Amino acid sequence: MFTTKLLIVALVTFALGALRMAGTLGTTETTLSQPAILGGHPPITKTVTMAIDATARVRGTVLGVVTADGTYAPYVNTNNDGTQTAVTILLEDVAIHAATVEATVLVHGDVIEDNLTGIDDAGTADLLAVGIYVK
Repeated sequence: MFTTKLLIVALVTFALGALRMAGTLGTTETTLSQPAILGGHPPITKTVTMAIDATARVRGTVLGVVTADGTYAPYVNTNNDGTQTAVTILLEDVAIHAATVEATVLVHGDVIEDNLTGIDDAGTADLLAVGIYVK
């Protein structure tokens, strides 16, 4: 009886600690039903500011960070504005926008390569370095 209660207390303490840890990192662990992009690992996401864009972007787009203003834009290996380094994956469709907009991106997890937009070998290596595993 005592062992069972101790085990329950330990599990609850662990779960609360994990929730607090995610909050302190500015991230959220969430369950998304997007099997076309995500693998089996529980994803960790965050909200970012997307750069102004005259093109609609689909979920699964590989993103980099524009060095000049910290906004996120599609990764292109040959750019030299910061977006030449892949850092995250867009997890929702984003319509054409004349001002910056917020969007949900993947911070940590695994993704299915065949369903990503804009991925290449260099981008795959960049994503692995930040904890996103391309399968």
